[in-house]
Amino acid sequence: MSDIEINKQRIQDLVMGSPFLQHINFELKSVSKSQFSGTLEMMDFHKQQKGFLHGGVTATLLDVAMGFSCYTILSENAHVVTADLRISYFNPIERGVLSVTGKIEKAGSRLIFCSGELLSDSRVKIAQGTSTMAVVSENDLRKKP
Repeated sequence: MSDIEINKQRIQDLVMGSPFLQHINFELKSVSKSQFSGTLEMMDFHKQQKGFLHGGVTATLLDVAMGFSCYTILSENAHVVTADLRISYFNPIERGVLSVTGKIEKAGSRLIFCSGELLSDSRVKIAQGTSTMAVVSENDLRKKP
């Protein structure tokens, strides 16, 4: 099995094993080297008080896609955590199936720089984002502040 195939399975396991991603009904669509994409069918609980997609859901989707794009190149014992997340909101949306894509722009040994975009089912750009992901080990994740 190739490295990308192993990482695809790992990513699928991580997505399926995330109670939060299951709760919001997020679906993984594709994984390729340095790229991850998924979809979310908008439901009422994804909306803010005016009936549009909540900004926090938008940020979450972009963060998830950019973060999981990193797992396409990481070793089995490495993980990422978000060190910086920036979102630009372009258009509100009230309903539909959203598509989110994250990709690696530049990868170092400790930091990975990513970009992402969130599109409506009619391909209107809802938001775009950039992130810096910090590469951490299993031991780093176990440390308490």
